[in-house]
Amino acid sequence: MSSLIKNESWGIEDDQIPSNVLKKEHTSAVTPQPDTDTPSVSLFMPFEPKMVSKNEIVHKLQSLIIEAEQKLIKTFSISAAKPILERLKSVVKNLDYSTHKKSTAIYVSAEEEKLFYLDTPLEEKVIVDTSFNIRALVESKKRLQQHLVLVLGNNISRVYFGNGLHLVSMLTNTRKKSQSDNISSLENFLRETDNNLGIILNYFPLLPLFVVGDADILNNYKKITRNETHITQLIETSKYEMSVDEIKTTLQPYIINWEYIRMKHLHRRLDNAMESGKIAVGITNVIKDANQRHAKLLVVEKGYTVPVVKAKQGEDALKDSTLLTDAVDEVIERVLASGGEVAFADKNVLEGYQHIALIY
Repeated sequence: MSSLIKNESWGIEDDQIPSNVLKKEHTSAVTPQPDTDTPSVSLFMPFEPKMVSKNEIVHKLQSLIIEAEQKLIKTFSISAAKPILERLKSVVKNLDYSTHKKSTAIYVSAEEEKLFYLDTPLEEKVIVDTSFNIRALVESKKRLQQHLVLVLGNNISRVYFGNGLHLVSMLTNTRKKSQSDNISSLENFLRETDNNLGIILNYFPLLPLFVVGDADILNNYKKITRNETHITQLIETSKYEMSVDEIKTTLQPYIINWEYIRMKHLHRRLDNAMESGKIAVGITNVIKDANQRHAKLLVVEKGYTVPVVKAKQGEDALKDSTLLTDAVDEVIERVLASGGEVAFADKNVLEGYQHIALIY
């Protein structure tokens, strides 16, 4: 028994790729249709060469290619699978280890290849299919529950970076004892806290923001804040000062219902972009601006498609004069390739935005 992929070009000596692949043609219950079903492989994985050693990354890539090989021969013949695996090996061999991105997505078929370096982390996954599904890439993003938390008190305010219920203190602002306990003093204290929060938001502008405090201090804070457009959720408590455990208990219902928070945050980002005029709405305008501007975020209604028929070009034009594609998939790919972010949203989030919107 031997692998279809030889090990001569991985760059790590003495690393043999294991294999349980039979040399003979493999058949299964699912039989591809000749000339219509040809294999393709999509490979998604974390890719942070600035944080993880090259040897570790290469070892992971080896195991993922073996997984792709095993999945391919369950449905396709070895003769059909081999050129796909060879192309995949070639792409992997030439990955850019100088990138500062967080993940990579690779697509290969017998005819083409696509390579993405993304700022968003991806779940590790190998997909074997008959075509490239760009939406599967978006759906493979790790569902991180990252956020900022501002906890307001009359004398102490704190800012935390959160991932789920794990909180890391970023800032503590203490009210000066020399200040008299009056409304003007409290406003100055809250304004100072808000200014410090604004500095932090410059580094984390895209994270949901929870603001926690009793009713009186929340009302006072809403009057003076310059960061209102960043606030995703105000959370009222009955305590003036809170321990970390009490903060976690307060946040827990919102972390459990994270999809609601994610949709609310997306809605807020769309509304803010609309107010600032940095948004394209509707598929026609989105396509136009995706070609002309630096896209930050594309928000697409779940399940939204725009099938289009295009004339084939090059050698393919000799085989068939038209090609059925999807305009939404094309703009998703364009945004990802240019370093932008893509998110799927519920219908109510995009109400008034014609199913699709691009923030730039």
